[in-house]
Amino acid sequence: LARGFFVEPTVFADVTDDMRIAREEIFGPVVSVLRWTDENDLLARVNALDVGLTCSIWTHDLDRAHRLASRVEAGYVWINGASQHWVGVPFGGYKQSGIGREESIEELLACTQIKNVNVTLKRNA
Repeated sequence: LARGFFVEPTVFADVTDDMRIAREEIFGPVVSVLRWTDENDLLARVNALDVGLTCSIWTHDLDRAHRLASRVEAGYVWINGASQHWVGVPFGGYKQSGIGREESIEELLACTQIKNVNVTLKRNA
């Protein structure tokens, strides 16, 4: 860290839909803030992206937060928070944001293939 091999936490404010930072996933301590006034317009803008790993919704209105969370195309949604992972809770994205789920039993199951074998034993006469 002393030599500068890190990125300081960064907030990009007033981001517009045509900006690269609004259309691509940034892996680091970075947040892009997009302003909105209409829920349907917001969802159309967000769901038009090719990626959908995570989403963070910040609001005092929990009804609105849950309504948006159910409609946004992202694999992991935080309400009034970000980046917290819970043990055993599947983590993964939608669309071009990775494949499958991590950090859960789903990850192990993705490496297996189920097969059922039924045996009929010879019956005594």
